[in-house]
Amino acid sequence: GSIKSFVYKKDLKINTYQREVRRNVLKHLAITGGTNIIPGLILTTIVIDIERLGDYCKNIMDLAVAHPKKLKCGKFEEDIQKTENSVLELYDQVIPAVKNTDKKLAQRLIKEYWAVLWKCDEILTELMQEKDPDLASGDAVTTALYTRYLKRAAAHLINIATGVVNPFEKISFYEEDEDDE
Repeated sequence: GSIKSFVYKKDLKINTYQREVRRNVLKHLAITGGTNIIPGLILTTIVIDIERLGDYCKNIMDLAVAHPKKLKCGKFEEDIQKTENSVLELYDQVIPAVKNTDKKLAQRLIKEYWAVLWKCDEILTELMQEKDPDLASGDAVTTALYTRYLKRAAAHLINIATGVVNPFEKISFYEEDEDDE
């Protein structure tokens, strides 16, 4: 089959795994009377972020299929490429951070990659302000959507990293340490 059917099948599988994890966490909490409730809640939260990552991958694939030619991002080309590389690096490093409960790595990833979110916002603002008037409208729309999807993917990866370092109530939130200012 096509790449699109492959991606959609993988997305359905991820959705099934998410429901399975939630069901298993609920069973575990019911059987143990709620002991280890925090790790169960953290796992459930991380699984939701993983499922959303699958959705953004699907959105990016849909853009690639719908856009008729190679995407030309005009003056944003270099920033888009850097953003793509950062998201891929973040993805590769979040996995061992979670797998090994590596708090130092997770903290470093949160601090280091937070700038990706700001850069995406900057690109989107410049696109809306038509800072590259030579960019064709189809390329501008596709670049904007792609930038937004990259930002959301990075945000969900950062959320996953916060699950390693933050207490449950602060998962998905990042605050600079006072010492870092």
